[in-house]
Amino acid sequence: MTKGAFLFAIAFGAAGCSADDKTVAEQKRHEDAPPHHDTRSEPKFAWGVEVSTVQLVNEAVNPATCPSGWTALQEQLAQGGNGHLPPLQAAYVRRFDNLYQFARASIAAHNEIGDTIPTLRLSTVWPCWAADESWRNGMAQAVQELQNAGWRVELTLLHHDSYPANLHGGAGFDLGGWAHESAADSFTAYAGSVIAMLRDVLPAGSRIYVANELEASLFNGYLDTSGKWPPGGKNAGRRMAQAFLHARDALREGVRLIRNAGLEPAIAVNVRPLLGNTGAAADRTLEHLHNWWLLDALIRGCNDDAFAGVCDTTVEPAPVTIGLTYYGHMEPSEETVELAAGIALTVPAINVEPNADMFRQTLRDVHERYPDAALGVAEIGFSSGSIARMDGWLREYRDSVGLVLGYEEKHFIQLHTLFAGAEFSEGEWHFHLIGECGENNRSCDFTPWGERVMEILY
Repeated sequence: MTKGAFLFAIAFGAAGCSADDKTVAEQKRHEDAPPHHDTRSEPKFAWGVEVSTVQLVNEAVNPATCPSGWTALQEQLAQGGNGHLPPLQAAYVRRFDNLYQFARASIAAHNEIGDTIPTLRLSTVWPCWAADESWRNGMAQAVQELQNAGWRVELTLLHHDSYPANLHGGAGFDLGGWAHESAADSFTAYAGSVIAMLRDVLPAGSRIYVANELEASLFNGYLDTSGKWPPGGKNAGRRMAQAFLHARDALREGVRLIRNAGLEPAIAVNVRPLLGNTGAAADRTLEHLHNWWLLDALIRGCNDDAFAGVCDTTVEPAPVTIGLTYYGHMEPSEETVELAAGIALTVPAINVEPNADMFRQTLRDVHERYPDAALGVAEIGFSSGSIARMDGWLREYRDSVGLVLGYEEKHFIQLHTLFAGAEFSEGEWHFHLIGECGENNRSCDFTPWGERVMEILY
């Protein structure tokens, strides 16, 4: 792999766009889009909004109470004179000091949103849960209070919060994380603890995601040449391969635990089409590993230890609800990295520009590959200087879900994000729905984008 910057963009759409000027390509996209479908007289989609708790609550990145891969890597980088701790957008984001403040604001937000967006998905934060009893108790209380206030609460076990610091590894930066030999067992123990503590707090059948965009976190954590994603790997393809294998085993067990508790297991996956696929083995490996490998392992029971797109062996499938997250597409670069002897992976370049046609095709590809799996949209977000453009994208994406899956309430669409939180890339992000909340979080103001979303959904 040659030297160069690599960063997998996640959880945001296009940024820094000019106001309403449209390029020829954009005009063509709109011309090719399906006609707007008026759903006012039809069943509504199951709309929701999600947050990554570690991106929102300061307590979750406190090394004293929540030692994590993020905090361990920060310490290593600081020692080397290259300190970095999320958020990059510290001057922009509105974060909460603790879970209590977050819960209060979320309850106030529900009073503004009402039943238009009934579902709130939040993450339980593996490092905090493993290290701090007060966090566990606080999370249980927050979930109960949010439900009492009217939210339909869903949980995510892993949402960009990395892993407990004891899994980080040594000075080599790329030696630990999900590649650590104890990672799978540690996650399984954590998943079991969350379920045991919260199963009686949640209504039967509540949806729990085992992970959100884990594939993007692993690509960043082992390939990003900046080394600023935990565990800080650079060109560490073999370690990434080991991390994927451990993650597969852990997620399978997490799904089993969730289902046995009478809850609905789900996984949020960041599927990105690979445009410009040359057909070379390294390109095929990239597309398969990033988009399908984990889903095949769960839904088809496939053990593809060689990342070749075939099942070496199979185990009992672990059916899950699939939540698509869509933020653009991949393009092949000229760089490759070795996953194992004789197995190369193309390093992708990422384009995050929203595209309704490509979103619709991606949704169709997932549906056709796993026709028996429950499917919805776990996360979409749009960021632009133009509310009009964001409005157009949301309408087109919504209608795409209806065209591919049907205009039915069982098909969920969750928006990123309720509040402004830390993002993982430079830019000016506008896609949160709620701005400032009043004294004691008694009332909250919609952002301009939040106002448009409510008008569209209402």
